[in-house]
Amino acid sequence: MSLRRLFDLILRKKGFARDFLMSSVGSLLITFVLILMTGIISRNLEPHEFGIYGVGRRAVAFLYPFISLGIPISLVWHISREDSKKKKFAYLASGTVLSLIILAILLTLIFLLRNPIARFVFSSSDRSLSFAVYLLVASLFSVMLLNAWERGNLDFTRYNIFNFLFMALLPLASVSLLCYTRFATSNGKLLARHILVGIAIAQGLSILILAGITVRAFKYISPSELVTASRSILRYGVPRVVAVSLYPAVLLFPPWMSLKLGYKEVAGVISAGLMIFRMADVFSMAFGSVALPYVSRITSREEAGRLRPAIRSLSIYVIVFSVLLTITLIYFMPFVVRIWLGAKYVPYADILRILMVSLPFYFYYSVFRSVIDGLEFRAVNSKNLLESVVFMVLFFAVASFLRVNELLVVILSQNAAFMWLGAKTLQFLHNV
Repeated sequence: MSLRRLFDLILRKKGFARDFLMSSVGSLLITFVLILMTGIISRNLEPHEFGIYGVGRRAVAFLYPFISLGIPISLVWHISREDSKKKKFAYLASGTVLSLIILAILLTLIFLLRNPIARFVFSSSDRSLSFAVYLLVASLFSVMLLNAWERGNLDFTRYNIFNFLFMALLPLASVSLLCYTRFATSNGKLLARHILVGIAIAQGLSILILAGITVRAFKYISPSELVTASRSILRYGVPRVVAVSLYPAVLLFPPWMSLKLGYKEVAGVISAGLMIFRMADVFSMAFGSVALPYVSRITSREEAGRLRPAIRSLSIYVIVFSVLLTITLIYFMPFVVRIWLGAKYVPYADILRILMVSLPFYFYYSVFRSVIDGLEFRAVNSKNLLESVVFMVLFFAVASFLRVNELLVVILSQNAAFMWLGAKTLQFLHNV
């Protein structure tokens, strides 16, 4: 079956191929910029500060989905199913109000617990790191709400422009300004918190666009409609909190445990290595970002039966591609590390090679998670992710009890989680 025929069977929408191609290019550009930005940061921070930065980014990736209550994915699902402009605006306004309430509660908690948070997450007494994480979370809320609005309206031109601008281009400009001018740093010494705040400011500029759309949205709805839309958003989103929160938790585990065990330099390397998983996400994220609203719209019209044979065929392409990609990365890892992170990190290349073993399983899940959310109202991904985290913890506990090398146990535990997750995703789609 050709890919063209495959996409025809999957979506039967004239604009899907264009949107998918555009999103693939956009995702590729974002990944390239983030990799470039990581290289710049690794060369300008001390190794232990680079480790703190890496944990900070992973902590944000964990914290944001957990506290978002599934609002962004719920907005995409609801907006894509509506033809009424008034109802679309009602969902956006409701999602924005819910997000503001969450951010106010989070700010209060961080202010009260700033010292314990800094010690627990970063193993540091620098409480300003807690506020840096908050700023990153708040700015990410703004970007994700804007992205959800554009995806739900199937306007992938604006979605990709805004996504690239606020998630890649502006953060790169901010980081470059800090690294090469030492602007607003502590006596010219660049610290992890400076980088985190700089990225947050760049992402936060998205609120200028979001605010303009949201102000218009409030003109179309009444308080009662706002409450109704909010309830609907939470009914779909909250059951998926497990999925959107535990997914980055699996990614946070290796650098965080490495930092807690005293391997600060390794924590930064592993965090950077997980960027390779994001590079592998270029296809899957693009496909998922387009597939969710399209599949949601199709299933609302009771046409999902035509999707299943095509999904099974796509599985073959995904498995073959991800295995070949993994073999290539493992073979060339020392070269990749030398060019990307610098020669001082080459001794850690074997650690990243072990990490790459689970890439095919991760990639398979990443491609099809949005399709599953479109096909099933049940939170299937949440169930699978919960099982994978339990499996990871059990694997870590058993391997530690057997006195396996502690750093090796950390990496193998994440591999075990991704393998479980990929296998469960394959099992579900096979039974569709």
